Amino acid sequence: AGWFAEDDAAAWLSLDPRDDDPVRFWSYVLAALETAAPDLRSDAGSLLQAPGVPLDVVVATLINDLETAARDLVLVLDDYHVITSAEIHAGVAFLVEHLPPDVHLVLASRADPPLPLARLRAAGELLEIRAADLRFTADEAATYLHDVMGLDLAPGDVAALEARTEGW
Repeated sequence: AGWFAEDDAAAWLSLDPRDDDPVRFWSYVLAALETAAPDLRSDAGSLLQAPGVPLDVVVATLINDLETAARDLVLVLDDYHVITSAEIHAGVAFLVEHLPPDVHLVLASRADPPLPLARLRAAGELLEIRAADLRFTADEAATYLHDVMGLDLAPGDVAALEARTEGW
């Protein structure tokens, strides 16, 4: 979050269970993108509010709108695991498959989303950072406990603490 906070071309959307409504979800996505890229021409927002317009048309329009972005954009969907709507997942999958090259999607989730992850992995279009990648190693735990926390722990105590917390 700190890294993205420094980047004005990052649109960060923290999701909660109330965002599992397709219209609300895409409204928030559009608002986040417009905050990160105020010059973004957005026809998708008006389509989203129009009655009877299918969401796939809204997402396709958003993709076309993103083509007009004057710079790289990163859209972060935090806590994506709270989304259960098949309609939202289908829209996000379509978005992923058709993103312009200068737009990147970051999904932060506690579970694998129902998206074409295998295809993205095979195409080299997916970077995954898993819990194991974020845990402290034994050396990192020792450095943190000694240098940051100021604790004078014996190596065996550091090892026990690191093992008990599994690096967290």
